[in-house]
Amino acid sequence: MTSRAREYARRARKGIWGELRTWLFMTALVLLILFNQSDERARDRELVAGPDLVTASVEIVRNDAGEIELLYRGRACQGVDVFARWKAVIRDGNYQRLATRRGDGDYLAEDCGADPTPWRWQAFFEGDLDAPPTIPEEPFRVCVSYRSILPTDVVQRSGPFCSDVFDPNQEEEP
Repeated sequence: MTSRAREYARRARKGIWGELRTWLFMTALVLLILFNQSDERARDRELVAGPDLVTASVEIVRNDAGEIELLYRGRACQGVDVFARWKAVIRDGNYQRLATRRGDGDYLAEDCGADPTPWRWQAFFEGDLDAPPTIPEEPFRVCVSYRSILPTDVVQRSGPFCSDVFDPNQEEEP
């Protein structure tokens, strides 16, 4: 008997049970994969129902050279690393929007306790393809908000986190 004939005879002996067993195994495998994904999504939905995944602190200051800078820190303090789309909005003293810029960022849980970082005005607003907005001549504030996206495509919006109103015309305190 040739090897091909032996294989055919083996399959014939298995009959419907062999095919059914394969079909049941594949179905169980697919269900396991689907339930695992839904468990991850359920965990992520619980995570976004809690505190904000990304928070921020923003402060407008003058550096030693008298230039306006931003002390900024975006934080992911819920124990997970987060990818988020940020939106920075410059608002006047009456909370009217003057300019908006957007960008993407990764926020790492290990950076949760880090101190705010000084940012030059142009560098802070580099996210879009547009040129950075000019520094307003009237009192203004900067607000940042986030759209956090987890690997399971669960989304959380957080913010806005705003600075105090800053008057660019006010002289630096000695």
